[in-house]
Amino acid sequence: RIHEISKQIDEIVALPEFSSYVQVLEDFQFGKKVLPLMLTQIIPFEQWLIEGKPFIEWEQNHKGVWQKRNRSLRSFQSYLGLSYTIKESGDKKSKKFGGSDLIRAHLYMWCVKCLEKGGASLKVEGEVGAKLNAKMVSLADGGVRGTDKITRFLFYATRLLWTELLNRI
Repeated sequence: RIHEISKQIDEIVALPEFSSYVQVLEDFQFGKKVLPLMLTQIIPFEQWLIEGKPFIEWEQNHKGVWQKRNRSLRSFQSYLGLSYTIKESGDKKSKKFGGSDLIRAHLYMWCVKCLEKGGASLKVEGEVGAKLNAKMVSLADGGVRGTDKITRFLFYATRLLWTELLNRI
């Protein structure tokens, strides 16, 4: 049954309406299991755009400086399991991940799988791979280690995925 279902998934992913999405996702070298899951979350990409453009909002920070916030990107990352929920109770503040746990777990495993033994570079090739490798090296050089390193890297990787989809779709 697993082989039959995998064959059906491969046939669906090969449909022409998904080809531009698949090309972008293949640049990130997502595997056969992660790629269909990602497609279920990011299609249609237009759901994050307003009249073909991302929703950008300006707001003042606590120092009174105006900052640009890409609400479309934040929503996109939330669908991929990379958003924080802050809970406050009295003096306690805690951060917890929100969004899809399944996608976040697969992204985490993609990152771990792509990491070489040294942990300073990735096995992803091409132009996208060069950008991802540069980020991983900068995190390692900055002394960021463990799950914090992977979490920061995944936020960067999803921003890069957003940019690639925005430019190519």
